[in-house]
Amino acid sequence: MQSRFVISVIIAVLVISGLCVVICSGFDNSLDISNKTEVRICVDNPIAIDKFINECENSDYYRNVNGTTLNWLKSLCNNHMVFISGDESYIIPLSDVNKLPPIEYVTDISIYDICNCTI
Repeated sequence: MQSRFVISVIIAVLVISGLCVVICSGFDNSLDISNKTEVRICVDNPIAIDKFINECENSDYYRNVNGTTLNWLKSLCNNHMVFISGDESYIIPLSDVNKLPPIEYVTDISIYDICNCTI
């Protein structure tokens, strides 16, 4: 009789554990590395958002930037910096820019900071 009780408890624990695994695997795991994109930026050359807006308005390179995008950029109110990396522009809030490690200046190499972020 007692061995049936022990077996029943073990089976119940296994069933509950299995259900927990099935339920938990259905949740989105925001810490999953597959949700991350690695970007390489040079923290030595940020561009102020107002200078970037001016460049978007007046440069042929940004001629395809539409009015909606420009209005959105203007709404950021100088609380962001722009980092250019290749053909990509990353707009980062000043609160996050201040978390980037400082550059140590040297004369014979280029220093890049590799940042992982969710995009």
